[in-house]
Amino acid sequence: MCYDPIIIHMHIPGREWSDSMSLYDAIRLSPSPIAIIVYSRAESSGSIILQAADLRIMMPNAYTLIHYGSTFVDGDHKVAVSNLQWSQAEASKMVDIFTDKLMDSPLVKEKKWRRVNAKKHILSQLDNKADWILSPTESINYGFADGIFSSDEFTSIEDIRKYLQKNY
Repeated sequence: MCYDPIIIHMHIPGREWSDSMSLYDAIRLSPSPIAIIVYSRAESSGSIILQAADLRIMMPNAYTLIHYGSTFVDGDHKVAVSNLQWSQAEASKMVDIFTDKLMDSPLVKEKKWRRVNAKKHILSQLDNKADWILSPTESINYGFADGIFSSDEFTSIEDIRKYLQKNY
C-alpha cells in the first residue's frame, strides 16, 4: 500500500526530552514517508526529531545544535541517583542515534571510519563544545540532514513531495 507523503515544517528549540522522543517515535512508526524542513533551527532534542524523518531538508539559514541538554535532580539520594542514571542512558541513546546517521555520511566515507571511530568523533565534539552548532552544509556532511532547500534538488515543496513518492 502506498501512503501519501507528509511534510513537516519545523522550527523547534528542543526542550523536554521525553516529549521530543515521543515525536521521534511517532515519525519513525509512520507508514507515510515523512520529510522535515527545518526553519531557523533544530536545537537540542529538536535535532533528534529531525533524525527520525525519511528526508531532512534545511533552509539555507537554518542550523542544527547538538548538546547533552540539562538535567535537574530533586528529591532524596535514591531519586537523584535514579534520575542521573536515566539521564546517562538517554544521553547514550542520543549519541547512538547520531552515530547511526553519521555512518551513512560523506565524512565517514571520506575518512573510512568504523562505527567506533564515528562514535568517538561525536563524543569528542560534545566534550569539546557546550553547544555543537552545524550549518546546513555541515549537517549534510555529518549525515544529520539530506539537503538544502532552494538547492538544485529541492527548489520547491513539490520537489520534496516527488522525491518522497519516488524513493519511499
